Amino acid sequence: ISNKKTILCNESGEYVIFESDRYGFNNLDKKWASTEFENILVGDSFVQGSCVNRPHDLASQFDLLNKKVNINLGYNGNGPLIELASLREYLPKNTKNILWFFFEGNDLNNLSHELNNPLLNKYLNNENFSQDLKNNQKIINNYIEDNFINFFQYHSELEKKKIRNDKFSFKEFIFLEKCRKLYNMYVKNNKIIDHIYFENFEKIIKEAKNLANINNSNFYFIYLPEYSRYSSFFYNNYQKNKILGIMKKLNIDYIDIDEVSFSNKNGKSFFPYELPGHYTENGNKLIAETIQNILKQ
Repeated sequence: ISNKKTILCNESGEYVIFESDRYGFNNLDKKWASTEFENILVGDSFVQGSCVNRPHDLASQFDLLNKKVNINLGYNGNGPLIELASLREYLPKNTKNILWFFFEGNDLNNLSHELNNPLLNKYLNNENFSQDLKNNQKIINNYIEDNFINFFQYHSELEKKKIRNDKFSFKEFIFLEKCRKLYNMYVKNNKIIDHIYFENFEKIIKEAKNLANINNSNFYFIYLPEYSRYSSFFYNNYQKNKILGIMKKLNIDYIDIDEVSFSNKNGKSFFPYELPGHYTENGNKLIAETIQNILKQ
């Protein structure tokens, strides 16, 4: 919802609270009055600023570094197809750089769900498709507000069922379910992702790059590492190699945050209490500094 006090998450001991902008994103609303934009950030919760307050989110860190206007189009739960839609709906003119952030932990999983949505597929299959969302924010606000109570009640019931069902189970004991969950948290279960998702991801990135070209903007792809990369005994780089291979094939400039930044340090230290979650304030700061230094070259 636009222009509303918005509460996100708490991973470090403090809840994230921000005033959303005119389109519901995590920006100071006055930024949209600018006539020139340095960076437009596209991504999921890691870009939105989950679990860190301003000015410690990525977009605010860029504000501090380059003293220019940087817009955050990131949102919790976004996958590549929604990110393409966000870019088409909200990309302003006179944007110097588009920074597309890919989180290796779940972006392709999100894409697998997005591809089942007929509306989202229109953004992929029709380069001129748009819902004109910038001029329909009142309708968006009304829809969310009208459905909020039902949404809240539905999820409250789910939580109650979860609590009722979260008792000792002989089946869980036999299959060591709790142990397997812990194992998957610390030792990444790297499944080979269906090739169709890579094909569609390549189409999405092509279209995003095309949007950048039409807008006379530079396009940069940033690959963000997940916690399991630093906690697991064995980490399979199959997905990373495929994704960065697509960038090379399309001749797109990319920045591998693990390779150029995190791998030189204790990677787990950039997550709250060195546990799974979003990046800490220091993690976001280091990522922004790394990218800013590369863009200057």
